[in-house]
Amino acid sequence: MGESAHGSASTDVPESPSGVRVVALGASAGGLAALKAFFESFPPTEGVCFVVVQHLDPTHATILSTLLQQSTTMPVAEAVDGERVRPGHVHVMPPGHVGHLESGRLHLVPRSQTSTGRSPIDHFFRSLATAVGSDGVGIVLSGTGSDGTLGLAALQSVGALTMAQQPDSAEFDGMPRSAINAGVVDVVDTVGELARAVSSRVQPTQADGTGGAVDTFDLAEVIALVRERTGQDFSGYKPATLRRRLARRLTLHQLTSLNDYVRLLRDDPVEVDRLGRDLLIGVTSFFRDQSMWRALANDVFPAMLQGRDPTAELRAWVPACSTGEEAYTLAMSYVEVAERLAGAGKATTPSLRIFATDVDSTAIDRARQGLYPPEVVADVGEGRFTRFFTHVGGQVRIAQRIRDMVVFAVHDVLNDPPFTRLDLVTCRNLLIYLEPPLQKRLLITLHHSLEADGVLVLGMAEGTGEASELFLPVSETQRIFRPSSAENARAPVAFRPVPAVARHLVRPSSGDSRLESQVLRNLVGQFAPPSVLTDERGDLLYVSGSTRGILEAPSGRVNWNLLALVPEHVRWTLSQALRSVAETGQTVELVGLRFDLSDSGSLLDVTLRALQGAAAEPRRVLVSFVARADSTEPGSAREGQGQAGDESSDEAMSRELGRMHHELQAAYAELHAASEQQASMNEEMQTANEQLQSTNEELMVSMEEVQSMNEEL
Repeated sequence: MGESAHGSASTDVPESPSGVRVVALGASAGGLAALKAFFESFPPTEGVCFVVVQHLDPTHATILSTLLQQSTTMPVAEAVDGERVRPGHVHVMPPGHVGHLESGRLHLVPRSQTSTGRSPIDHFFRSLATAVGSDGVGIVLSGTGSDGTLGLAALQSVGALTMAQQPDSAEFDGMPRSAINAGVVDVVDTVGELARAVSSRVQPTQADGTGGAVDTFDLAEVIALVRERTGQDFSGYKPATLRRRLARRLTLHQLTSLNDYVRLLRDDPVEVDRLGRDLLIGVTSFFRDQSMWRALANDVFPAMLQGRDPTAELRAWVPACSTGEEAYTLAMSYVEVAERLAGAGKATTPSLRIFATDVDSTAIDRARQGLYPPEVVADVGEGRFTRFFTHVGGQVRIAQRIRDMVVFAVHDVLNDPPFTRLDLVTCRNLLIYLEPPLQKRLLITLHHSLEADGVLVLGMAEGTGEASELFLPVSETQRIFRPSSAENARAPVAFRPVPAVARHLVRPSSGDSRLESQVLRNLVGQFAPPSVLTDERGDLLYVSGSTRGILEAPSGRVNWNLLALVPEHVRWTLSQALRSVAETGQTVELVGLRFDLSDSGSLLDVTLRALQGAAAEPRRVLVSFVARADSTEPGSAREGQGQAGDESSDEAMSRELGRMHHELQAAYAELHAASEQQASMNEEMQTANEQLQSTNEELMVSMEEVQSMNEEL
């Protein structure tokens, strides 16, 4: 189930005022030339209005409106507070102000009076998403920084069309490149092509953008195609939500018939993947609904901590966490409360462990990194931004102490075993996308997960609905609830009894594929040599067969990197081979390596092969270990030879000297490369530590699921 919808609009997608399509263009440095080129390529269009948002010096007057008027026959004028957007007009935001759209009117606020003054494009794009929903279009043109990225994400979440100038054609590529790298852009092209694409796609239409084609079509086949390809079942989504997302895909492909789009889905598996990601609606933000977070900090947390053992651990769950903003917000809020209580002379507060999950593995990977555009300062505030974020290149990263509080994992809240013994669950803005039966099923699951004195937080437009007997309100206005203790509140919980870790390793789609998988596993186990699959850095991704005697975990902190698990005397040789394969893609064979230096140790041939998936996927390396047929030691039995004593002592001495010579060569090579290797190993260790943290998080989630199944049994 696509629960990445969490964090999206807290109400259903709004309709545009009077059916007017609104195209917002954001630009900064180098933006004048791009804007002029756009309007020179765009024919006058009735039913479509334009809003231009730029980073302008608030202390200087601007003649941007006059300059743009030279490039179009549509009227161009500087926006005035309270004026209604008009079709066939171009509204230019004035310097020194931040603008937003509400009820079809433009509202201007002086930059000095708002925390969003440094990101006016994000601010307007977000208001556009709220005001007109899928009837909006957001375009990011030339500019430095990353303003516009968060705004395009909000627009994309409500089904609006998002575009960005091709970075190579921009005078300054910071803004378009940031948006593209964030994965929130539907169309990337030169300015002229963007203008022509907008012209062909934003002509006035019915509300769904497809002339009603989606409304009259049975969604069952689309849902089945996505489920078969991705394993995600959207049958419990509200049909209106699905139709809006489908209308968006039709607009992108310039199709007018859903039948044509279904044919595209049948022929193009990549489009099925894109549709699946689109249906997840994975957008969220820091400290969304500020009043709720204030209630949590001022009332819920203090009450929860009253009388708690300071050595205990509180447990929280953020299902459908998307890219992690909600989970990190929860962590920051708790730290602030703990520090406030400590400053007031209270006892030490318990630690907080947050489980943050989502069905979208890509979103979880981004959440683990904790990297965001610097414009998030508008959401978190200057004080928190300084305390909890550090600059990393052109982005900002959540502080390590906050990241350590959160465990991220891929998990389907509607089907996988839930977490249990929880003190807090924040599941906001997921229920609004689900049909009532599925809403009730989810609420039953969350009730099962919470302790008797636990707390449930829902989105501002959500309620307990058909499961109202399971919860009692703590704050109706802030949508905060606690479990009911009534007898009829104990409801059975149904979930798929398969741990998520195993399910993501193998996901068969039919009985035939399960049989095939079983046969392949047996063949691999019997005939294939012990092998490991690694990434370019040597981090283990998969292990096939027994590697006992080849890979051994060292004492102390475990490092799941291939180079950390092999004996030290072969580490340098193997690292050079791994680097060569990663850089060139060519197979490397290492003949006659001795991993075990004991008398009984055998020689191994090690083969490293590059495995390349799709163009965008990183290269992986398959490392196979094959015992040499001629590696028997003196005195051991060998086929086709006489008794063990037939080998002379001179031959034994010669072989021993050869072994020692080989080891000395390896030792010399390691010493020779020590200075270069030190820096490389430090980087590898850091990467391995991060991978270990990720692995530990997955294991913790798996343990929680097993515990949940045990409780149910």
